[in-house]
Amino acid sequence: MSDLAQSKHSPPSYNTSIGHTTPTSAPTEALLPPGSLCIRGRFIRSGNAKGDLLYELSHHLDSLKETDRKVVLEKVERSVSQSLVDEPVIKHRNRALYELKHPKPGELCIFSYQAEAQSRHAPGCLGLRKTHGLIGRQRFEIVHARWGSDGRLIMSEGDGKEGVLFQVAGASSSTVKGAGGGSSGVLWQWEDAEGKVLAREVINEEEDLSLVVTTEMTLQMRNALAAAWYLRIWYVRGEETRERDGFLAKVQRIFDPKSGVYSGIGGGRFGGRLSASGL
Repeated sequence: MSDLAQSKHSPPSYNTSIGHTTPTSAPTEALLPPGSLCIRGRFIRSGNAKGDLLYELSHHLDSLKETDRKVVLEKVERSVSQSLVDEPVIKHRNRALYELKHPKPGELCIFSYQAEAQSRHAPGCLGLRKTHGLIGRQRFEIVHARWGSDGRLIMSEGDGKEGVLFQVAGASSSTVKGAGGGSSGVLWQWEDAEGKVLAREVINEEEDLSLVVTTEMTLQMRNALAAAWYLRIWYVRGEETRERDGFLAKVQRIFDPKSGVYSGIGGGRFGGRLSASGL
């Protein structure tokens, strides 16, 4: 992913010093205000699909599936170069933050989805694990992870809540009830280990998946949140594609499209003649 340069006819809204390059990314320790992240394709942007580019991914969201094994998450850093004679130029430089991985079952990894840190701007490795929730609601925990002696990622702080970075609860019917009892349109709610709400996933006006961050957080924490968000999406997308592909594979095994006959498995109720629309 190469650096990009974009010329602007007017100076940016932030302060720039003449004759040198100014980075515009926030310091790692600075608190970022509440805002929203929008994911579309291979990019995560601020606000909506036309907002400032924050992160770039090596894999297109629309083609993400359970059989994919690695996606690289990069932080997009902007800098403004300005001189006395030239127009300001905004440059984008990508830095790898995480390698997001979905190990094969035979690798016997602790986490089926994990984020391996590639930068000091990433607060360590992360693992995603599914937990038990209320009926009809999926729940996940994103935990701090470290490398074990056998080369696998393991939970840093044992199995207790002290190692949990984020908790994620899915809605039972595509919505979470708002404070007034009505539908808030929330698909997933993100909390810290103590239950404080950090962010909510919604579908925005452009019908893109958006993560509305409701509290201040450091850049490191937002980087971890972006990685964890993609892992959550990948897990659910993987379940959907696995179920769909498994169903189609079963249909292909027992249905002869030329004759329109289901051969069945040892005869039985799958035998006989049916049309494909009879599924």
